[in-house]
Amino acid sequence: MSAALPLLGLLDVLHQYDCGGLRRAPCIHAPLRRLATEGFEKCGLGERVANWSRQLQIAGAGFLLFGAWQLSAKPDAHSYSGDGIFHDVSAEVGLSFLHQNGMIGEFYIAEMMGSGAALFDFDGDGDLDVFLVQSGPFSREKVESAQAPIPNHRLLRNDLYVSSDGTRRMRLTNVIEGSGIQARGYGMGVAVGDFNNDGLPDLYITALGANQLLRNNGDGTFTDVTAESGTGDPLWSTSATFVDYDQDGWLDLFVANYVDFSPENNPRCYAPNSARDYCGPQVFQARHDRLYRNRGDGTFEDVTGKAGLLAAYGPGLGVVAADFNRNGLPDIF
Repeated sequence: MSAALPLLGLLDVLHQYDCGGLRRAPCIHAPLRRLATEGFEKCGLGERVANWSRQLQIAGAGFLLFGAWQLSAKPDAHSYSGDGIFHDVSAEVGLSFLHQNGMIGEFYIAEMMGSGAALFDFDGDGDLDVFLVQSGPFSREKVESAQAPIPNHRLLRNDLYVSSDGTRRMRLTNVIEGSGIQARGYGMGVAVGDFNNDGLPDLYITALGANQLLRNNGDGTFTDVTAESGTGDPLWSTSATFVDYDQDGWLDLFVANYVDFSPENNPRCYAPNSARDYCGPQVFQARHDRLYRNRGDGTFEDVTGKAGLLAAYGPGLGVVAADFNRNGLPDIF
């Protein structure tokens, strides 16, 4: 089963966590003001979610993601009408995407993960476009040998029309073909940032396998500059963020890495009923994160060791950069 994070609907919450291999994604689809009671009770999860929340406070490994979550492999777009209710307009605006997890019956831990998404104005027309990350299959060589098409990411251009009376009509058009973007590796997440200071938002795609840095050319196309930039982290990367940590005016790159998994390193794990099951992250060795310093010439220097980040504190699933202590310097969470 695979799932992708829908894009809009800021009043809903996905409560998901990874604590010692226990991974849950309950059916939560309720406004925040009813989160503690009505929303959970409707799903029959009140007591269980309360217990999970207590575990999260102890383990410190939980997170809340704001977005409209449904137990589906397809993302939804929700439009806010001003009446306190979000309306599903996915079909109307052309938001169509099916996340493929590449499941082949081998119980790869990565199959349990969803994929990432980004809202960014890649074409500079003033409205937000959509980028959706694709994952499977695990063996691209087998797919190519079978002459089957390799699933690609999706780049949806927002063709927003505003009429004279202020009515807005949005239409998303898939323009991945001809964009120069081709999925490589098993896609996980995406970060947006202008790494070369040309005023255009660029993309960094994390993956199980080599990551990709895609430079925005400003004409609707992107160029893969991973190799020349030195940012192709070969570990299992899940999340990333652009941040100018050294305050030199150039965006640096922090990459969160997960565990030492590969199809070749896939232990057999079993459920309490002795049936084959997915292994949790505690079965694998955690991998350290990565910090790349932007040299300002299109290349990055791996300063992970210099920054004291070689220790693996645990499997990394997400990262946020902000000035948490208000000292004028960006911190990393």
